[in-house]
Amino acid sequence: MIRLYLVQHGEAHPENVDPARSLTDTGRLQIMRSAEGIKRLQIVPDMIFTSTKKRAVQSAEIFSEVVGIRSSSIVQDDVFKPSGDPESALRFIKEKLSQCVNESTLHLLIAGHMPSVAKIANVLTGCGESIAFKNGAVLCIETELLEQRAGKILWYILPEQFEILATAR
Repeated sequence: MIRLYLVQHGEAHPENVDPARSLTDTGRLQIMRSAEGIKRLQIVPDMIFTSTKKRAVQSAEIFSEVVGIRSSSIVQDDVFKPSGDPESALRFIKEKLSQCVNESTLHLLIAGHMPSVAKIANVLTGCGESIAFKNGAVLCIETELLEQRAGKILWYILPEQFEILATAR
């Protein structure tokens, strides 16, 4: 069983302000809230996949730090770029998983971009393109195989909702 957590990177500076498009303070907060929410749910990703773009890498690093996994568990590749092909991204993940010890449930996180995260969700579930991804939001998909329409959406949580859950008693 695979649980795949799709995350759109946090808010980034516009290119005319910061050509590398690093995260804004708001973007860091969005990702921090989501990462802390994932940690409260006792989810520890076995691997984090990200594009090589600075805003996605920074988002992946925040998740890694907050949930307490080694930065060596972050895999960067251009296959996860904003215009990346979802089938290529899933093939890339399958290749990496073939090197892993087989566990009962693998938890994988993709810190990526729109529209690629929506396209990956769409390939796996058939409805990802209709999901209104927001910066820092997390979509959880469960699947036996990383194949077309083999997954089901378990939940979708916004950073603000993680914050509300954190303060609820």
